[in-house]
Amino acid sequence: MGVLHPFYLQLGRRTAVNITRQSLTALFRLDAYGNIELCRLVDGAVFGKPQRLTAVEHALLGHSPTPAVIDNAAAVLETMVTDSIGGRWSAPYKIPVYLDMFRQVMTELAQQE
Repeated sequence: MGVLHPFYLQLGRRTAVNITRQSLTALFRLDAYGNIELCRLVDGAVFGKPQRLTAVEHALLGHSPTPAVIDNAAAVLETMVTDSIGGRWSAPYKIPVYLDMFRQVMTELAQQE
């Protein structure tokens, strides 16, 4: 069994009061070839309730975290987030920030290969 790579990112409005506005939890395991064999992504604050991002997980499974794979998975995530919160007044801020959080996690994972 390979090494597990856990990640947790959160974004709050202020440092004085730790109220999470957006969060992303991720757990990965890479196989011997650098392909993602285990992927768990959980949103904690953007959607209506915490949930796994299974469509994004499926876009990543079996692939190495290359820029093209990350772009494809980010497009899936963007569709999910837009469908969920696209009408909120905060959507123009939250969507790109959340996608950036996802890309940051994926970039860190790619560097651990």
